[in-house]
Amino acid sequence: MGTDYSQGHGYVIGIEDLVEVVNDDNRLAVINRIKSYFESPEYIPDLLKSITEETSTDDLKATLIKMCDVGGEPGRYEGECYATIGWGCDELCEFFNEVLEPTDSPGFEESRIFDSYRKHEGCPIGVVSFVVDESTIYEKKLNDIGKTFEKLCGGFLNECSWTNVSY
Repeated sequence: MGTDYSQGHGYVIGIEDLVEVVNDDNRLAVINRIKSYFESPEYIPDLLKSITEETSTDDLKATLIKMCDVGGEPGRYEGECYATIGWGCDELCEFFNEVLEPTDSPGFEESRIFDSYRKHEGCPIGVVSFVVDESTIYEKKLNDIGKTFEKLCGGFLNECSWTNVSY
């Protein structure tokens, strides 16, 4: 038995910034996406049920922000944070990908609640973070040195990532 480590990487956005993709032009399309959840046999948070076609853009944004309220004890060694609406991060990610599809939102690989400063250095602690993979937002292109190096490597660049662990 030993200790297993894994490493994650991505670019994150919090809900307060994310809701800025909702505007007067796409408000009704977002509301219609939310209303489709009302017909689902899955658990629907009560706060979604208050959304109607008459809901203003500001009220819609406030409701989406409220969907991402976090409980628990962020910042502790084992923070054990959770979304207070009763959905896990997978459900939140799926919901926001679906609901924000009519907007300029890029779509997300996952959402996470980073809860420990020790385990999540540099990550926003105690909030729902939506993660975009590097390949979604960046295009890698070799410069002249990179092209020369690629030739030296037989036409294949072996990109590596690793984590150092000491005991």
